[in-house]
Amino acid sequence: MFGLIHILLGLLIKKGKMVDLIIGYNNKKHNKEKVAIFFGNHFILLGILVSFVSVIFYLVEEKPIQYDSILSTLFFIFIVLSHVLIVIKLYHKLFTNKF
Repeated sequence: MFGLIHILLGLLIKKGKMVDLIIGYNNKKHNKEKVAIFFGNHFILLGILVSFVSVIFYLVEEKPIQYDSILSTLFFIFIVLSHVLIVIKLYHKLFTNKF
């Protein structure tokens, strides 16, 4: 569900040019088209990544392996770290006026 929400949010930003949903966006400083494409693509990518990991969680839980909780924890840490890094990258570009 979290992945689908990110994909939907990415499509709204990219196709609908709803860049006002992005905290820190300023019409006077940033190019609306570039910000919409950049943030939209990244939110869609993040949604696909989260959905993919959810499928992996499901497949790991179905198998009787003792290491499933370790794998689940590693996947969760990977998703959280990748999400944090993507958000830091996006906002760094936005606030350093690279758009």
